[in-house]
Amino acid sequence: MALQTLPDPAAVAAPPAAPALKLPKSLWLVVVAFGAVSIVMGIVALAYPGLTLAAICVIFGINLIVLSASDLITALFSSAQDALPRVLGVVLALLGLIAGMVVLRQPGRSLVVLVIASGIYFVIAGVATAVTAMTELTADRAARMLGGIATLVLGVVIISLPGLGLATVAVLAGLGLVARGAAAIVVGMALKKA
Repeated sequence: MALQTLPDPAAVAAPPAAPALKLPKSLWLVVVAFGAVSIVMGIVALAYPGLTLAAICVIFGINLIVLSASDLITALFSSAQDALPRVLGVVLALLGLIAGMVVLRQPGRSLVVLVIASGIYFVIAGVATAVTAMTELTADRAARMLGGIATLVLGVVIISLPGLGLATVAVLAGLGLVARGAAAIVVGMALKKA
């Protein structure tokens, strides 16, 4: 009986993970820029939680529009074979664009409405991001799942406690913006390497 030798594990290369997007490689910087804008807005909300309601509404309105534009690009150019992640991405992007425009049009209306709208957006964004990450085997899958779960949890907390003070809402939303921005940067860097 001859001894059978196993192949050297270093010689057997795993297939490379598919890139999350079919965007041209040159657009990686746009995705990273969207992430950086979100992080900056999140840091501003964390550093100055006592900003006026109108200023916070404007920051979040702009951020919803910027992130929703990024979500729309991601959904339209997704390499997902299943239509569900693409449809979720487009729906999320359109809801975010509409919500951002409404917030910018009437920034001082009501903190409770803003809190609940932001919470709903974060829940939908978290679910859509996590579902998309679970259905696509990509190099940035874990980062996108973590970002989606963090965003979902944040949305649930915000919706569950709508009576929070302005400073607490600003801090929670700032954390959410930083998390989503970091996830966008990871996706952009994965696109650059693709």
